[in-house]
Amino acid sequence: MNGTHSDTHIIRYLVNKRELNELYVSTVLRTLAFSMIGIFVPLFLFKELAYTLQEIIYFYLVYSVFFLIFTPIGAKLGNYIGIKHLMLISTPFYIAYFAMLYALENNPSWFYYIPTAYGIAEGLFWIGFHIDFSMFSQSKYRGNQISKFYGFALLAGLVGPMIGGAVLTFSDFNLLFFTVVLLLIGSAVPLFFSKDIKRDYKLSWKFLNIGSFKDFVSYSSFGAKGMVAGIFFPIFVFSILGLYAVMGSLFTFLGLLNLAIIYFMGKLTDVFSKSKLVKIFSIFNSIIWVVKIFVKTKMELIGVAALSSSTDIAVSLPYTAIMYDKCKKNIDYLIFREVGLSIGRIIVLLLVLATGSLLSSFLYAAIASLGYMLL
Repeated sequence: MNGTHSDTHIIRYLVNKRELNELYVSTVLRTLAFSMIGIFVPLFLFKELAYTLQEIIYFYLVYSVFFLIFTPIGAKLGNYIGIKHLMLISTPFYIAYFAMLYALENNPSWFYYIPTAYGIAEGLFWIGFHIDFSMFSQSKYRGNQISKFYGFALLAGLVGPMIGGAVLTFSDFNLLFFTVVLLLIGSAVPLFFSKDIKRDYKLSWKFLNIGSFKDFVSYSSFGAKGMVAGIFFPIFVFSILGLYAVMGSLFTFLGLLNLAIIYFMGKLTDVFSKSKLVKIFSIFNSIIWVVKIFVKTKMELIGVAALSSSTDIAVSLPYTAIMYDKCKKNIDYLIFREVGLSIGRIIVLLLVLATGSLLSSFLYAAIASLGYMLL
């Protein structure tokens, strides 16, 4: 009897490990693609095509709304086509997003179609990813498994910003868009080294009651801060550094720094209280966001960016582990989380739209950082 239980445990461990490894490889390729261009998209709109801050906010509002809508739709679609196929069908929408972005200068009427395609792609991909990861990661080792995910993603992301910055400095966005599309297509291949999985999910409003109000506010805070870090901070960084290559090099440096943080936090997350780690580092991260408002010089920017990036990783690892622990492989909870993230993004975009100030977003990010403690 004991031998049978042991054999079953070993088989389950090997299957789970293989599934996670496939997810890691796919994520590395996808992260490499997005790290090459991600931080430069707001700048492409703002600097290259001369869209206003207000228009860029509307762009990301459309993205956030469609992300919100297609998260539960994606979960239901996974019933019929499987979780891996769900992630796969996000790829054509990503390609459409980059293709239209590439052609936007000559087709300005496509402006709102672009974030629509992006929101659909993200909604489908991330709900599929979280369902897959929650099924095959193990609670006992989740901190280490999440640190591996962050580590592999960062390794891929290390060279991405530098390559992207170099391409933009010596060539143009055309070559960058083409390279990113090829990598996105390649990222789908590892997902099919093993059998696809289907979950029996019934689409309803049940997900709204699956988590607490505190959890929802926390996830909204997570989404709000992520939007500030991904959209407004890169524009601010470029306003000080002034060159794509220098900006790409800075984000590569931050990635190197974060690798060390990931290694130690992965160990700490499985040993110490995740909630205490989140509380400690969210406070530090909040303070640093306030300090960013007063940054004027390149040296100040590098120092503050290093501290901000380090504390962000330090809080994100235990925070994500808590989320997967709370999820318990429940699809409704994963949808609840993604909806919270989308609402947070929409709220912070509307706040910045109301003030018209890019720097005000840093204050909202500081407040949002404290919201992590509610989970």
